[in-house]
Amino acid sequence: MGKKKRIVITGLGAITPVGEGKEGFWQGLESDNSAIRPITLFDTSKYHYNQAGEITDFDPKVYLGAKGLKYLNRTTKLLMSATFLCLKDAHIKNDNRDYICYAPDHLGLALGTTCGILHSISSFDRESLTEGPRFVSPMAFANTVINAPAGHLAIKEDIRGLSVTVSTGYSASLDAIGISLNYLRSKRVKCMIAGGAEELCEELFMFHIGQGAISADSFPAEGSVIFALERMEDAVKRQASIYGEIVGYGNTLSPNTEGLVRAIELALEEANLEARKIDRIILGTNLNQQQKDIEHKAIGETLGSSIPQTDLRPLLGDSYSAGGSMQIGTSLRIISRNPADTILITSLDPAGNNSALIIRSISLT
Repeated sequence: MGKKKRIVITGLGAITPVGEGKEGFWQGLESDNSAIRPITLFDTSKYHYNQAGEITDFDPKVYLGAKGLKYLNRTTKLLMSATFLCLKDAHIKNDNRDYICYAPDHLGLALGTTCGILHSISSFDRESLTEGPRFVSPMAFANTVINAPAGHLAIKEDIRGLSVTVSTGYSASLDAIGISLNYLRSKRVKCMIAGGAEELCEELFMFHIGQGAISADSFPAEGSVIFALERMEDAVKRQASIYGEIVGYGNTLSPNTEGLVRAIELALEEANLEARKIDRIILGTNLNQQQKDIEHKAIGETLGSSIPQTDLRPLLGDSYSAGGSMQIGTSLRIISRNPADTILITSLDPAGNNSALIIRSISLT
């Protein structure tokens, strides 16, 4: 078997609590000003907590225009806006949404989201029960299926290669990237649009409370960060700007320390790296204390305790399935500042999903 095709990141689009667009997101990260603020999306008077990483002043019309927005839920709007910015940043499309390179059949989509339709389901069911099924808009039903955001996006941007929705909880964004690596290496498509998206809603807020994940210093959040992934030879051929290379990915299903240990080992094996070659770790955004303890122990067993770690939770909160995409976006900023760094990203879910991703600056040799 020949060498695996090298996969690089050539575009980034972000709609996050700390800023919109690549530069807005990166500047927000570097300002170190927490995005945790009072919630305005729903009434929190009956809860003990009223803060979260909410994206305030978000106006999807800026990116998408006004047509058809009333039929889309918030997750889809966040996703579509981030993808518009990503395609533009990668110079795959222009401002008019015309393709500059690649045909629609050559693009694929992999989205990590698990609770992005939770509010849509709740609203649809509530209206069905209170008003009767005859009075529920049929347009609302389309938003109650898990792949609705990805489906709407594929139609909007004319992505025809393939469309996959990954719902592995906290690991979903990293797993969406992992799936994209396989599709690109197998030459199913020439470019994958991949990342994560989740909205902040009362139903998800209640879920976090039920999990005991909200406290005086731990809050849920929302957002979407999307990337353009290509085979390196294609990116070089079209003279694309390259942010970094994905050199290793590992995934396991095991709800204990050994599961994340193995995921990290698999990522290191694929990257052909020794643990001592990792320069920084970006921790998962899971707010659950048990998962934090597992992550801490797994990193200690595989990498030791001397490697610098970045924890985005105090700044961005817990955006569930979108958290991994924010970790990746953060790693690309670090690499842009420190090109010699090799970064490990970890993510784990209470259900047992464990994922690890390794990213470094591009080397053409």
